[in-house]
Amino acid sequence: MYEAYSGLAQAGEPRLTVEVKPYNPRTMQPANAPTTNLWRLPATVLSEGYRSRQFTPDEVLEQVLARIAALNPQLNAIVTLDAAGARNAARASTLRYEQGYPASPMDGVPLSVKDNIAVAGLRATWGSRLFADHVPTRDELPVAR
Repeated sequence: MYEAYSGLAQAGEPRLTVEVKPYNPRTMQPANAPTTNLWRLPATVLSEGYRSRQFTPDEVLEQVLARIAALNPQLNAIVTLDAAGARNAARASTLRYEQGYPASPMDGVPLSVKDNIAVAGLRATWGSRLFADHVPTRDELPVAR
């Protein structure tokens, strides 16, 4: 407990007592709290968590997929979900971290690609029923990189 003085307090008034709990601004949770909402963490914290082995890309992806499953029926934000491909990529990333050789600082960070950017083998509808069955054969440059 910490005591703090209010700038508006008059002489003889009681002091304001405030309980300050340790807080970790990187994980946005109280210090020493278990990280249960991995899907909420920013990329920098995910990358650091992978390197320090607090959690793995596999674990993060499963939470992301569960979040998509819970919300996408109402939001319809994800047109085409490649869960199998994402799981394969997360597994490969987890193995790279276990070996100490991540591919990049972003290795294992889940991402989504907007529907108007072509990904080989996945539908790209551009938000239109006219392209509902369009499946590109090659990646656009941002995806290929």
